[in-house]
Amino acid sequence: LIGIGLFPISRSALDSVISEIHYNPAGGNDALEFVEITNNSDTALDLSGYSFAEGIFYRFPQGTILDRDEILVVCANETAVQAIYGITNTLGDFSGRLDGNGERLTLVNHSGIVLQTLRYRDEGKWPVGPDGTGHSLVLRHLNAAVGEPESWVQSPELGGSPGLPNFGDEEPTRFDESVFIDIADASVSYTHLRAHETDS
Repeated sequence: LIGIGLFPISRSALDSVISEIHYNPAGGNDALEFVEITNNSDTALDLSGYSFAEGIFYRFPQGTILDRDEILVVCANETAVQAIYGITNTLGDFSGRLDGNGERLTLVNHSGIVLQTLRYRDEGKWPVGPDGTGHSLVLRHLNAAVGEPESWVQSPELGGSPGLPNFGDEEPTRFDESVFIDIADASVSYTHLRAHETDS
């Protein structure tokens, strides 16, 4: 076991990474909330019995295996997320909801040992773009410290990129977060938003 701060954690704490959080989708559509986990190791990870124990609540079913570099999306409404994004590497539904003002998310293993915990916010040094503009909150790179606001930026794509790498091979630059979607138009569907982004 590796000890970090007050939390004794296993090696897998460094391997199962919370890599994307969609906590306040455009138009207040809570069904499209999700948390993404990426395997940042060289081997498959067995997530059986792992759970989110703060912020949202979800226990991973037995036989949940995350292969090397594989991504898994835990959804508020799995059917809705699959329909909008066209992905199948999903689980759900989690209970509770992601607070639009920020809260603590904690991932624990089958023994209740904390693997990762972070308190995201929509103010201070945290990116404000993900708070209702249609962007998600994404980790700059998989080895970044998840608890530090500087490790996070708004997603390049409207709606985020659940189930896919956030930035390809290049580390992102910080976005100009003074430029947002008009909140008055935020009720438009994600399909339209993403098509508009492509056209522009």
